[in-house]
Amino acid sequence: FDEPRIHVALVCAARSCPPLLPRAWTGRDLERLLEQGMRRFVNDPLRNRLDAAGRRLELSQIFEWYAEDFGGRQGLAAYVEKRMASFKAE
Repeated sequence: FDEPRIHVALVCAARSCPPLLPRAWTGRDLERLLEQGMRRFVNDPLRNRLDAAGRRLELSQIFEWYAEDFGGRQGLAAYVEKRMASFKAE
């Protein structure tokens, strides 16, 4: 799909996957839900952790299995850190 946030919509049901949305996706709110879902997923301490002192990311297997979707090994950290830094609980 050339859209890395699709991984929060089409989940694999593995422990490291994002949780399913408890309602249907609609075109009207797709953009908001994809971004919100990715931010929640990235900031979920059960699936992803940032050790700022050690400058180390411990990420869900999704980011390894589909690294190319997130900018490859070089772009992955920036993709994740952007969403960690701007996360706001809703």
